[in-house]
Amino acid sequence: MEVMSLHSLGMPPQSFRMVIDGDLTPTQSTRIFDVAKRDAAWQIAFEACLSDRRIWQAPLDWWKIRPNSAYIMDGFPEALRAMTNGQSPVSCNFDIGQMPDTESLVSQGRKWTLEEWEKNWRASMPANIDTEVPSCSWLDLQRENTLFCMGNVRAHVIMHIECLVI
Repeated sequence: MEVMSLHSLGMPPQSFRMVIDGDLTPTQSTRIFDVAKRDAAWQIAFEACLSDRRIWQAPLDWWKIRPNSAYIMDGFPEALRAMTNGQSPVSCNFDIGQMPDTESLVSQGRKWTLEEWEKNWRASMPANIDTEVPSCSWLDLQRENTLFCMGNVRAHVIMHIECLVI
């Protein structure tokens, strides 16, 4: 999310790019990104329903909205939409697909209370996301990123993470 603010803070456009590397496990990386897109879709629907004055006669205070799990972060859906449309300084080297359609969720959500939004968001969470074993173990990563001390000689190991660890 911080990357999305760089331009407004004075960094020249096109001067920074961030690539999320999922080369070692592209299928798993796509599946994990699908969870983020799902969360963004829920936030889009949540905000659409809460802004509908036919449902909520008075606007809700932010302190009632933000703690709800259906609300991730200000600007989160827009940031993911920009990534899926290729209009973000953040990109992925694996398929991230498109944002899901939110119409059916908005239609259902019009009838929900804040508590029901919370309950239904939790019920829609994947029960488990099985991870694939990357080409190196967590222990190997730790060994690779260790500072070795041998007498007066210190050898710094260049930090290079080759695995997507989530």
